[in-house]
Amino acid sequence: MNKFKLIGIVLVILVLIGVVIKLFSVSGGTSPNTSKADASSVKELPKIPEHKRLTAPSDITILNKPATTSQFLPGATFTQVDSNFHSQTEQLLLSKAVGYLNVFIDGWGTDNPEPSPGQYVWDTLDERVNVMRHIRDLSGGSTKLMISLCCAPDWMKSDSDINTAPNPQNFADFAQLARQVALRYPDVKYFQVWNELKGFEDNPLEYMHMYNAVYDAIKSARPDAQVGGPYVSLAPSNIPDTITSQWLATKHGGDLIVVDGGFDSGSSTTDFSNARFYSDYGKWLRQQSHGGATLPFGWAEWYPGTVHLWGANQFNATMANAMIYTLQGGASYALMWGLEGGINGVYMAGDGQQLGLINHNQPTLWYQTVKDFYDYFGPGTPILTVKYRSNIPVTVLASARKTMLVNQRDYKQTLIINGYQVSLNPFQILVMDTPM
Repeated sequence: MNKFKLIGIVLVILVLIGVVIKLFSVSGGTSPNTSKADASSVKELPKIPEHKRLTAPSDITILNKPATTSQFLPGATFTQVDSNFHSQTEQLLLSKAVGYLNVFIDGWGTDNPEPSPGQYVWDTLDERVNVMRHIRDLSGGSTKLMISLCCAPDWMKSDSDINTAPNPQNFADFAQLARQVALRYPDVKYFQVWNELKGFEDNPLEYMHMYNAVYDAIKSARPDAQVGGPYVSLAPSNIPDTITSQWLATKHGGDLIVVDGGFDSGSSTTDFSNARFYSDYGKWLRQQSHGGATLPFGWAEWYPGTVHLWGANQFNATMANAMIYTLQGGASYALMWGLEGGINGVYMAGDGQQLGLINHNQPTLWYQTVKDFYDYFGPGTPILTVKYRSNIPVTVLASARKTMLVNQRDYKQTLIINGYQVSLNPFQILVMDTPM
């Protein structure tokens, strides 16, 4: 072989090596064995948008300084319109996004458990509790089960209206029913007593008497049970909350504080600003004595309001904004009214239909947002301090790991967060790695 042929062979080899190196560098060094699962996991954990850092002042600054610690998990209540809860798909979805599940003992899909004194019929309550148990199993045991002790069998009342309270002479009977419920479902830990002071509106002190009878009866059988009240319905005008103050002062005992509430709005912008009600209430409660400052509390029903028919994106932004304020207010849970369905109308403090978590066995846009709260901002998560350079209509929830941004407006916004430029589409919710 002459030296010219040898030189030619060497050159060809060098060229081939160069091509291989170039291809490897373009592919980022990715192994051809990279799996689709790896790609999907990256998609589920969005990174900081790939914008270069800017030298301009930040519109929003996230400080590495905790402002509070989350106690919060989203939850939901089974209602009479939830008809697909036996679906394995629905149950699996709920196990991955909902921290609390609740059902009533009589009403909203559950039949009378005691049609006559001492004669119990548990079929429909068993059905729903067993579904909740299966969802808890799918979650690895993390889903918390709850029963609301309402309403009362007709024979304990003066009429058959579900909104009628038991007669005072039947408080002991209702307490005995509550005791039987607690005994029948020993793995259900949380019990909310009654519902929105139904029948007690004109005489709250009578509710306090019934609550104490129920509390004593349950604790005599299940010392481990977590029992709470007063399950009063609130609006922004109800701060200070005199009913809960009375309950705190008169209760024989209580393991959690249960409230219910929401607000109506006068414009699309106040749909967002009025949600401060949830954090304002938490601040007020934590200044109260007799356990108000220390007992965990939750929203048994949770109704952020709006002024007009929502589209899915606006609904999602409105509810996410309200859930951020609820978390920041120190609540342990907020129970959405129902699990299933699409948007059917205006949602004014509980009237109309909200977007469910699951619609025709598919997760809704709202489901994904609820799952983000569940995955990234659950109990024990330090919530970082956020500073705004000006009045920017964007709500921010940040931990050391993730940041949620909620665009409150129906137009695109571009802003700088900790030196990174981020763009938000109308009513977009963006969850990204925290840019620290």
